[in-house]
Amino acid sequence: MNIDQSNNNGSTEFLNFSEALNHLRWGEKIARRSWRSNKYAEAVYRNSETTLRVIEGLGPTNVDIMAEDWYVLGEHQ
Repeated sequence: MNIDQSNNNGSTEFLNFSEALNHLRWGEKIARRSWRSNKYAEAVYRNSETTLRVIEGLGPTNVDIMAEDWYVLGEHQ
């Protein structure tokens, strides 16, 4: 399989949303292969609530949640 790595931080290993959600819980940022390079999701902790925030757009959508092209952003992001 020929994968364009320019928009997925070089990753060739992709996750479903459930797997990606675990990375959010660990404080990591995640993104989808189909998203622009400046768009990502992160968990925001305020008081006793946790919110999933998507930078550079609204979401995640139902399509995002069902997708299997999630990846974890690297340390340099």
